[in-house]
Amino acid sequence: MSFELLNTPLEQLLIGGFSLWLGLWSGSLIYGFFRYGHMPFNPIPALLSSTVLKRAFSGEVGGVNSLAISPNGQTLAVGGSEETIYVWNLDTGEELLTLEGHSGSIYSVAISPDGQSLASGSEDQTIKIWNLDTGEELFTIEGHSQAVDCVVISSDRQTLASGSDDQTIKIWNLGTGEELCTLEGHSDAVLCLAISPDGQTLVSGSADKTIKIWNLQTGELLNTLSGYESEVLSVAISPDGQTLASGSGFLDGEIKIWNLQTGTLLQTLPGHSVSFFYGLGRQAASVDAIAFSPHGTMLVSGGSDRTIKIWNLSTGQLIRTLHGHSDFVSAVAISPDGQTLVSGGTNSDEAIMIWQLKGPSAIQNSLT
Repeated sequence: MSFELLNTPLEQLLIGGFSLWLGLWSGSLIYGFFRYGHMPFNPIPALLSSTVLKRAFSGEVGGVNSLAISPNGQTLAVGGSEETIYVWNLDTGEELLTLEGHSGSIYSVAISPDGQSLASGSEDQTIKIWNLDTGEELFTIEGHSQAVDCVVISSDRQTLASGSDDQTIKIWNLGTGEELCTLEGHSDAVLCLAISPDGQTLVSGSADKTIKIWNLQTGELLNTLSGYESEVLSVAISPDGQTLASGSGFLDGEIKIWNLQTGTLLQTLPGHSVSFFYGLGRQAASVDAIAFSPHGTMLVSGGSDRTIKIWNLSTGQLIRTLHGHSDFVSAVAISPDGQTLVSGGTNSDEAIMIWQLKGPSAIQNSLT
């Protein structure tokens, strides 16, 4: 399918430092707000053949570090290089809340399975728990001695796990903030975490180039996965709890797919890469973010090559590559209905892009 722009050349409307672009795709009006400092964001070349860029949210987020979509698919929370968490209505683009209280960059945000609470981890070494309906800060958790890089909430809403530059993982009671235990074993910063859907297994990825699999209930280390030459930047567990995906830094630029139960490497996807010497060669780019589709048949990845890639997990085939960000794609998230993909850019990009995937079951339909 083709994307037709309304007005040639494009008519650009500058609104408060943001550019509004109008386009028509398959008869549907779409739009987007793009931010590049306080200047208009350059038009995206060749806007996408089969996935629509629907909109990008405004706001002083800075470089995006983390995204979270609520279980009902209506709310988007964003943490970035600024000290504020922004919460938007994902359908309308309306800003609902700004959560202020951290004194450093927000490295990670997570929404509880009931959609009522939000946890945030920060450069300021603290975790904050917020009421997502009112924006009230419920309490602050202290315990890490360095920046909190990642937070994740269990499916039963009882447990919060956090990973830090201090090389530890801490397990907390989400309701009270009580520390339940500390998991030690990594020899460098813990950069990413994931909890299995049944709440029994915790996966951690580290700058020490390893992935560790833990029993979340007992704290027992079950397995250590190795094979990367650079830091593990992203991990995700499939909806059925059987498969683990992980992404790594520049020396690899690979996505590895593992059997979560056995630790067996199932397949390696080439990941992301960038060209050099005027396109005469290519080198690996980091895989900064990954997310499974709701049915677990697809994987979405974002990387330092400024692209988002969509993969068929059963075949390992790259289905499509989405362009639009002007710097690292540092975060991706898929709505529970599989129809919307959200991506966030870091450094000079500072854009949060909303991609409308085609069809009532968009993620699955893109496989056919």
